[in-house]
Amino acid sequence: MARPVQLHLLILVAALGLTAHAQEPPPDSPPGETETVRPRRPRDRDEMRRQLEQLPPEQREHFRKNLERWEKLSPEQRDRLRERNERRMREMQKEAESALTETGLKLDDEQRTQFIRRYMRERRGIEETVRRESDARREALLAALLERLKSKFAP
Repeated sequence: MARPVQLHLLILVAALGLTAHAQEPPPDSPPGETETVRPRRPRDRDEMRRQLEQLPPEQREHFRKNLERWEKLSPEQRDRLRERNERRMREMQKEAESALTETGLKLDDEQRTQFIRRYMRERRGIEETVRRESDARREALLAALLERLKSKFAP
């Protein structure tokens, strides 16, 4: 179970790294030209520290360990993780927009943004729940497999 959580948090660290190293768009680019709705990310270290302090101790520890892992990655590995996270965010954005279209709701810009953010947040929660359930099921099946093999091959 820890592996998917660590990967998820590593991707989060990669995303935070993106925001720390991201360049501002050119001043002459039209606003919203490539704009996508993304989850709110900390704007400065103090805000990030406050958000980290709000996490449960177990999640804070996972975050700390993943930050250490992130720091050990090569620039190429970091870039691959950033690209993967960007691709995932674009896919989630498309899914959220598709879900909004599927509902048939006609929302103003603010409501649309709220809908998409909430969809993405709750979707991540659902994915994490499914991942935990799947991991627990896998562990139980593997334990049963080992017992069967142990009884089959025991002298």
